[in-house]
Amino acid sequence: MKAILLIAHGSRMDAANEQLLRIASALQEDPQYTVYPAFLELCEPSIPIAVEHMLSDGIKNALVLPYFLSKGKHWQSDIATEIDKAATTDFSYKLLDPIGEYPEIIDLLLGILKTAN
Repeated sequence: MKAILLIAHGSRMDAANEQLLRIASALQEDPQYTVYPAFLELCEPSIPIAVEHMLSDGIKNALVLPYFLSKGKHWQSDIATEIDKAATTDFSYKLLDPIGEYPEIIDLLLGILKTAN
């Protein structure tokens, strides 16, 4: 089983935050993943809290899936800084590219545009 730390920015709007929780729940339905949702700022669970939950569950390695579109400042430095606040030397992770970096996003956008016409 692979541990996934699914990270979004966080919002003052509950509906925006609930979207990440729904996505985490949908991903969790795949038995090969254990998904821990987290927010960079503005709401809970924060990234350090999610990492603490992972550590208490015995997880020492995770894939970090940023629910961001591009490789901006949050991806380049903020996510790692927040993970490191709670991570121990026994915890390792691989920070995946933001979803906007994957070519499949074009097909998704085209599909959305086709259904809008």
